[in-house]
Amino acid sequence: MKEKNTAKIIIRKAKLKDIDELIRIEKKYIKELNKFETKDFRITGFVDEKLKKLFKKKILKKRKLFLVLSDKKNKLYGYMFAEISKNRMISLGYEHKIIHFLYLENVFIDKKIRGQGYFFKFENEIINFAKKNKIKTIELHVSDHNKIAKNIYEKMGFESREKRMRLKLK
Repeated sequence: MKEKNTAKIIIRKAKLKDIDELIRIEKKYIKELNKFETKDFRITGFVDEKLKKLFKKKILKKRKLFLVLSDKKNKLYGYMFAEISKNRMISLGYEHKIIHFLYLENVFIDKKIRGQGYFFKFENEIINFAKKNKIKTIELHVSDHNKIAKNIYEKMGFESREKRMRLKLK
């Protein structure tokens, strides 16, 4: 039986004071992410100082949405990061119509509180942020092996637009 967390969990914007907690849950996220990757692509180590720098940059970045799941004592149980981007490929010699979109980079919710609707609350925040910023498209990447996440995104209306393929050489 799944353990229910009795502490009141809220969604709020990430703050600089959250960085140590973000690193703690990022390590949980990577551990789970590695289950979906082949041995060659698993993350095998962490450099806390680099993670701190990365999170600080994301927290301070404009045109982004960085939310956390937090209890009253500021213990974090998850996070979600998305930012407004554009699809300009001029550096490759091609130029497309510039389309601004919201790229959903990461969503992680601790196992302790999964199944309580927080994922959908995050998604509502993302959709509201996109609408507020007049963004018409939300994009993300999800591992083909992460069936639960794929099913949830498909139920929300996300469609697979491309297939990423890999050839393992011997």
